[in-house]
Amino acid sequence: MLGWACKAKIRVFMKVYKIEGAKNSFALVSFLKESNVPDRASVEGMSALSRLAAKICADHQILMDGCVFVFPSDDLDFSWEFFNSDGSDALMC
Repeated sequence: MLGWACKAKIRVFMKVYKIEGAKNSFALVSFLKESNVPDRASVEGMSALSRLAAKICADHQILMDGCVFVFPSDDLDFSWEFFNSDGSDALMC
């Protein structure tokens, strides 16, 4: 479990799982069972996820190549957002 302090001095804890594939390692953060899910429809929400991805990937304990956020979906089993280690959008096929 990792924790970060934000500007408001609030400490946030979340489970971050390390997954590996194609000789890369990724951080996986699931919001499937969370009541406080980030708003992906807004620019601010996506920007916050991007910054969080960069922060998780730069953590000295768990250097990662990218970060995957998993969200609940009304139509599918789940949906996800994938970011590179610098917080930029990762393109997937």
